[in-house]
Amino acid sequence: MSSSEKYIDAVFAAYQDWFGKPSDMFKMKRLPDSLGIDEIGIIIYLPESTPDGSILTLLGTAGMSAKDMNGPVPLAELGMEIEGSLTSNALKLVTKRLADLAVMPFYTGQGYRLNSVLKVIGTPLFEPFDAVYLLDWDSYDKLRPIGFDKTFPLLRLVPIFEREARFIENSKDRNRAYLDLKRKGLNPADFKRGSTL
Repeated sequence: MSSSEKYIDAVFAAYQDWFGKPSDMFKMKRLPDSLGIDEIGIIIYLPESTPDGSILTLLGTAGMSAKDMNGPVPLAELGMEIEGSLTSNALKLVTKRLADLAVMPFYTGQGYRLNSVLKVIGTPLFEPFDAVYLLDWDSYDKLRPIGFDKTFPLLRLVPIFEREARFIENSKDRNRAYLDLKRKGLNPADFKRGSTL
């Protein structure tokens, strides 16, 4: 087992400390040696009922935190929740997009930052949304890969529409703007919702 595989397994174990036993874990994206990381793992928790009765699919990356992103958030993994069940094809597409986002900072040289809007030119990241908002999954707790002396945030990806993205970007306090959108009905896990603006 390579050192990158061992690291990904350690991050998988950190997820299990947080969320319990997953439905699936796999390594999927082999990367050029020049990036300094070999591959990205994906962990999936298929729908289960939550205390409020909603049904959520949870997905997360494992491996991007192996290397410093040289940004305001030097180390992180990405995660998202999706309301309801996904077809096999939809799940495959979402995991591919998640892995693409996990390696983007290493291709562009620009790390991610909290409370920021991320847009990609061309095909939307998660249709029908135009962008994603990045926030800390849990401001108090961090992921701790088992056997490694480091901790880092799990950045939550919240798909948003263009008008919502502009509303957040034009605000002096982006986190407050995001909370305003939530009060207007933005459900971060609802991929079938319409724009709140």
